[in-house]
Amino acid sequence: MQVATEVLSKLLSEYVSSIVDKASKGGRLTSTDAVILIAALTQREFEDLSKKLDDTNTRIDHLERRVEQVRVEVLQRISDVRAELLGKIEDTNKRIDDTNKRVDEVKADLSSKITALDKKVDEVKADLSSKITALDKKVDEVKADLSKRIDDARLELLSKIDDINKRVDDVKADTTQLKHSQDHLRDKVLALLADKLKQ
Repeated sequence: MQVATEVLSKLLSEYVSSIVDKASKGGRLTSTDAVILIAALTQREFEDLSKKLDDTNTRIDHLERRVEQVRVEVLQRISDVRAELLGKIEDTNKRIDDTNKRVDEVKADLSSKITALDKKVDEVKADLSSKITALDKKVDEVKADLSKRIDDARLELLSKIDDINKRVDDVKADTTQLKHSQDHLRDKVLALLADKLKQ
């Protein structure tokens, strides 16, 4: 069938070529020649159009395949990006959860340490208060003891001063008496000397 079509197409092409050659030489075309020429032109246009349509369909098929390929690639890329984003979101959520857990642990640890520190501060304050109270008591005792010692020393000093004054007075009295005795003795010696000189 295809061979017969090719043969007929070849014969028609040769006949059309002869008609065109005849017309180019100024020959008169019959109505049959005109019909065959029109048919040939129509056939040629049809073949050209068919070829163009085939080319267009081929390009469309190629474009459709390319579009499908691009669609598949885009969908795959979207799927990959979605999976990557979901993975990153999941990883981010996990990190947020881990961070929140760590924050809670740190808060609990700090709270425990602060509580222990407050307890230690209270213990130190209580110990210092007790020591300060004991020190105040000791200071009061020392002050009282020093005050008593000062009073005792003052009384003892006053007593010694009185004793010294008394002894000074005694020495003065003894000195006065001794002076009187010396004066009396001198007078007696002078009297004796005077008596001897008279003899």
